[in-house]
Order: sequence, then C-alpha cells, then structure tokens
Amino acid sequence: MSWRRLIGSEAGVESAPVDFLIAGVQKGGTFSLYRLLERHPQVSLSKTKEVHFFDDEVNVDWSSPSYNRYHRNFPHRSEGKVRGEATPIYIYWPGALERIRAYNPNIKLVLLLRDPIERAYSAWCHQRRKGRETLSFSAAIREGRERVTDTKGFGNRHFSYVERGFYEAQLRHALDLLPAANVLLLDSRKLSRDPGSLVVQAARFLGLDAPNGSVEPIHANRRAALEGSDSAEADDVALLADLFAGDVAALAKRVDFSLEHWPVSRLAKGAASAGEVALRLVKPGI
Repeated sequence: MSWRRLIGSEAGVESAPVDFLIAGVQKGGTFSLYRLLERHPQVSLSKTKEVHFFDDEVNVDWSSPSYNRYHRNFPHRSEGKVRGEATPIYIYWPGALERIRAYNPNIKLVLLLRDPIERAYSAWCHQRRKGRETLSFSAAIREGRERVTDTKGFGNRHFSYVERGFYEAQLRHALDLLPAANVLLLDSRKLSRDPGSLVVQAARFLGLDAPNGSVEPIHANRRAALEGSDSAEADDVALLADLFAGDVAALAKRVDFSLEHWPVSRLAKGAASAGEVALRLVKPGI
C-alpha cells in the first residue's frame, strides 16, 4: 500500500506527507532554525512553528489515526518545495517517533544538539517564565524528577529537565526506526556563530539548493535574566555533569562535530570548574 493511500485524503485536504521535522532538542535553537529555513525559497513550513501532532495523546486516535487535521497546518504543496515543521518534543516523547515512522517512513529528522546542562537550565527558566515551575533549579533536578514518572503526563511534558538531556539514547531510538541518512545532527552553537553553514547543511540534507547571499543569525526565544535569587549552584552543575557524562561520551562517537566545548566535556577534562559553569548559566542566552 502506498503512503498516499495509507494517509488518505478528503475534500480540500492535501494527502501528500510532510517531508521533514525539526524534532529536537527543546531549547536547542529550533525556533531560530525554523525562522532561518522559512527564508529559503524551496521550503514551505507549517503555519505555526510547533504543531504538536505526534505527541497528542488527547485528540488523535492512534489505533487508526487520520492525518487530515495535521495537514491543515501546512500550505498546499508547491512545485519544487519541501514541507516541514518544528516540534522539539518529538525526539523525546514516548511513542512519537513510532507514530512518525508509521506516517511517513521516508521522513527526514533534523536535530539541534546543545550541552545538556545548559539545556536543562534554559528549560527550567522557560517553565518559570510560563508560571508552571515553582521549584528552585536545585530542587527541580533532584526531587522534582519524581514529577516525570508518568511518561505521558503533564510533568514529563514540562519538567523533564534532566531526562531530555540523554541525547544519545534518544538518537539511538531514532536510528532504530529510521535510516541514518534520514537523520541530521547539527551543532546549535552555529546558529549564532556560523548560521550560513548550518543552513547549507540543512539544505543539502533536504535536497535543496544552497541559499544565495549571506545568512544573518536569528536569535529567537533569547532568554532574559530571571528575576529573584534562584540560580544554578556549583553542586547542581556537578550533579548534572555526573549524570550526563556517559551519554555525552557515547554521543561524541556519533556526531561529526566536536563536543569538546560543551560544559559537560570541559568539566570531565578539568578544563572548567562547576562554579564557573554555574555562573555562566545565569547569563542571558537562548
């Protein structure tokens, strides 16, 4: 059975599947990449950045899903264009990748990777700004982890600061489901340091022409300093570094860019102290 017949269609709804997903990681710069790709003349993106279809546990019957509601989020396909969206929870949410493969086994995933300590703190700041998080960072990465035991519950969706940082395990799961050639790993630091080469990498991966002219960085969702006294402490950083060290070491063997600049790696080699990393974390950033 072809994917066209499998997906089905109805009047006014296009049945051709979406070509690619920016599937993670949360607080890794996915919104900035979405905005950069939005400028590419051969890319057609969803009307809103995060569609949250494949992690929807309420509105979709996953025993017999209809994709018509999903496709309404996208413009009709234009000749020579690829369609995509960016929902960073897809790489992490239980069952999402299986649903994505069932939807389109030829889909391409783009993953932006960021140091997991920085990511955890940035995600905590995000939830504080949203008014969801009441725990200090120190408590959130310790006893607060009890809130994520329901893997499809509210806590795992919003408070999984530590759990989302085990990238190698998530990547391994993705590669069990999709061909390695369909998964692109990108260094999130390039969003600010060399966005042009990042867009070229993404365009090549998607089978598109390289963009013309220079590519200026976009700092979407840049984090402002929090109000109040809560901050990351040296023992928080040390705890996270111990938790993530093994996963990052395994991840380093899978990516084609260096992870030596990541605080986890620098701490493991004694090139930085936990106190230094903690002070840097509280500075405004993405």
